[in-house]
Amino acid sequence: MSMQNPVYNLPARALHWLVLGLLAVQYIGAQILPEGEDGGARTAPAAGSLVDWHMSLGVLIGLVIVIRLAWRVTWKAPAPPENQPAWQEKAASLTHLALYGLLVLIPLAGWAWASALSWTVTLFHTLSLPPLVAAGTWPDLFGNLHALMGNLMLAAVGLHLVAALWHQFVLRDGLLRRMWPRRNG
Repeated sequence: MSMQNPVYNLPARALHWLVLGLLAVQYIGAQILPEGEDGGARTAPAAGSLVDWHMSLGVLIGLVIVIRLAWRVTWKAPAPPENQPAWQEKAASLTHLALYGLLVLIPLAGWAWASALSWTVTLFHTLSLPPLVAAGTWPDLFGNLHALMGNLMLAAVGLHLVAALWHQFVLRDGLLRRMWPRRNG
């Protein structure tokens, strides 16, 4: 690989793919939640239920995002390719900003929603989070925000994927290799 397209370091790549994997599991789980187990019943989820797992995975995603953001601010990402047009660089920056913002806001909205429903949010029953808002505080608003931002995340991930595939198969500029898992770290 040329010095023009240096790769992201191993922690950045590992956190990227870990977040993607967790999001995929989280999204699939959210799609198969049984009717009445999605907050519509307004009763606390049973331990081990899909909603319970969904909330735990949300906490885990939130923790991983904190680590990823800490890594991102302490380690400088490789520069964009020299020949990349300014509009593409701006679009990439805005998409990354949207992804990071949603990765922070979606778990917070879910936590607020659960708190508004008087549900206890835990990390796989090992760490209980305090309520984020008082019980009864706008549960419909937080639930709708959580769902809306989940759909926006799906769109942002789709845009990110399309851009990566465009670089790989149309521009053939090797940009995808910067984040692709490697054997030699």
